[in-house]
Amino acid sequence: MRYPEQIIAEMRTEDLREDDVHRRILMVDRLSLLTDKLANLLDFQSRLVQSSESIRDWPLESDTISFAVRCGT
Repeated sequence: MRYPEQIIAEMRTEDLREDDVHRRILMVDRLSLLTDKLANLLDFQSRLVQSSESIRDWPLESDTISFAVRCGT
């Protein structure tokens, strides 16, 4: 089991619903936040993407999100 799937399994033991768990986990690859608009995702990545609709109102541009995630800010 990969780390993200282990985290999800642990969160599920805390009585969180599957969709709540997935909303709380932000997966990133080397370039950016994984969203449903990205192509060529691996199987395990596609199960952990954020809906582009769910982040539509975030007050950041996608480049800023990518930079913030890489820098840990």
